Amino acid sequence: MTYLPSVGLSQLKYSLPARRTSVRELAVAGQLHSRPETLTAFGFESAYIAQDDELNPALAKSVHDLLASAQLSPSEIPLLIVATGSPAPSPAQDTPEALEQFHFRSARLQHEIGAHEARALELVGQGCGTFVSALDLAARYLTTSDYSHALVVAADARPPGASRDVIHNLMSDAAAAVLVSRRSPMLRIRGFYQQSQPYYWETATKREEVLASYFPMTVRVITQALTAFNVPAEALRWIVPHNVGVRSWELVCRALKFPLDRVWLENVARVGHTVSCDHVINLVDMRSRGAIAAGDLLLLFTFGFGASWTAMLVEA
Repeated sequence: MTYLPSVGLSQLKYSLPARRTSVRELAVAGQLHSRPETLTAFGFESAYIAQDDELNPALAKSVHDLLASAQLSPSEIPLLIVATGSPAPSPAQDTPEALEQFHFRSARLQHEIGAHEARALELVGQGCGTFVSALDLAARYLTTSDYSHALVVAADARPPGASRDVIHNLMSDAAAAVLVSRRSPMLRIRGFYQQSQPYYWETATKREEVLASYFPMTVRVITQALTAFNVPAEALRWIVPHNVGVRSWELVCRALKFPLDRVWLENVARVGHTVSCDHVINLVDMRSRGAIAAGDLLLLFTFGFGASWTAMLVEA
């Protein structure tokens, strides 16, 4: 797929819950499967935990702020994609309460922000990789239509009281919004590459196999993606990661012979992994700290249960 050369991520916003809890506090509360020493050794320090319905109004505010920055009204958004990294439970059959489970976040957000003209949909099925796939779909939509913008959003939260670590990765709740624009002044999408291994669809029963395949597949997909993009690894200014443990990226970089200091890991300790929002959080913070210059090539990489490995090439 060849995108329009100017299609890119023109506006990015994220929101984290007010409550921030340390690894030690989570251990005391019984919200960890892993030993706290293991998580801190992997680079994690704290997680953000949403209270009640905190994320939904936070997401709506992020969208309002994003549209204000872009000087757009909600009526100018033709496509709204809500990327859901955590699948919802299936509606119960033949029960009076079944209708209560048909509660669509895309429709709620569309109503709350007043984007009544938008085609609103939810994308699910690639776990933590869903958001990057949604960015790709939005870019393709703009490339093959006359529309100027598409809005991609996400808000993921663990259930109240649930464990805060998944296979030794500390999880935060977060919301994020990205405006994908036909004529973006920055972060232009140059390529998308994905490999799926649906054999791992039943994650809970294949936990050890998923863990064993993660590292070789990550190295393979990054290598093959760069080949497909015709970009040598040394041309990358940054790998913008999903915020899994620092130890994981040490192993990947060693296999790739890629410098670890060119993987943006600044948010692993503070935020950890957020299911869908890691790349938005990282890109916003990288730009605010002056870590990205015009023309820099960035490789966004993520893995999602299901399982899929995904890379997107972006030019700052």
